[in-house]
Amino acid sequence: MAITLSAELREKVGSRAARKMRANGGIPCSLQDPKAAVIAFGINEEEFLAARRAHEHLFDIKIGKEEHAAVVRELQYDYLTDRIIHVEFQAVTRGVKVESEVSLTFIGHPAGGVLNTIVDHVTVSSLPSMIPNTIEVQVGELSEGNTLAASELIMPEGCVLITSGDTNVAGVSGADEVIEAGDEGEVGDAGDVADASGAEEGEATDTE
Repeated sequence: MAITLSAELREKVGSRAARKMRANGGIPCSLQDPKAAVIAFGINEEEFLAARRAHEHLFDIKIGKEEHAAVVRELQYDYLTDRIIHVEFQAVTRGVKVESEVSLTFIGHPAGGVLNTIVDHVTVSSLPSMIPNTIEVQVGELSEGNTLAASELIMPEGCVLITSGDTNVAGVSGADEVIEAGDEGEVGDAGDVADASGAEEGEATDTE
């Protein structure tokens, strides 16, 4: 089932127009469609966040008299506030499978050693209406020295793994190895801190 988002075409694009839209409770968006030109528009921030909390993945974007079935292709965040500053949608056709990135949720604890997660998402193919919110990864049976490959993940109904099955998603190391690694990573010097602070002073880049 898709949720309808009312959208408004953006007459002006660029950082200044995007900031004004966000100040008024909107999110700048774009719709990518290989069969048509990119459409720039805005949606209501609260409506979109409510849909995400409800784990909606398929949207009917209503722009004027037209509706476009779409899924989220990419989210851009403000690195200081974690607020969504831009949404890139991908046009889809109902009944036709699409590829999407799905996050991994690791469940349980290894029988021994310390769990090291290597990747936090994989790419799957599914119908737009069957895109899962997450894929659960059971790690309770892993022990020190074990690794878990993407091919060992249990795919939700209707999903096919696209990520290479040889990709390691997690591994279990000995506690001593983790402690040694932590000892070697010293806190950065003052120069490193200054560089990080300087980066944060810059405003998030608008790609609209």
